[in-house]
Amino acid sequence: MKKRKVFGPKMGYTLIECLIALMILCLASSIYLNTMKTLKKLTINTDRIQDINGIHQLSLFLALASDMEVSSDQISYYYKDECFMISLVNDKLMIQPGTNILLLNIDMIEFYQEEDQIILVYKRDNKEMRRVIYY
Repeated sequence: MKKRKVFGPKMGYTLIECLIALMILCLASSIYLNTMKTLKKLTINTDRIQDINGIHQLSLFLALASDMEVSSDQISYYYKDECFMISLVNDKLMIQPGTNILLLNIDMIEFYQEEDQIILVYKRDNKEMRRVIYY
């Protein structure tokens, strides 16, 4: 029967192995922290990106529209012989009938026409934005 050695080179970790494990842990945590900082910066401008997408969709809908009527609080138009209205409903810019939401968390909205352009002015968090949606 073999005797087991209680102490010896094969029992436990050496100092070099512990230092290598600690170095890998520090490297992985620094990569994790830098990734979290980058992701935090990306989430800051989500409202702006959503606004760009919503206004682009609105421009595409209006490009296909016919018989547009613009008032200060809504736009009505026909598409494929069906009447649609773009207006502010419960802090959302929506196309009705249906539930196509274009912009979220809007405090105030106004449409007006200058020459051949339709301009959208909206306010969110006390910031007023002005965008051309049709030309």
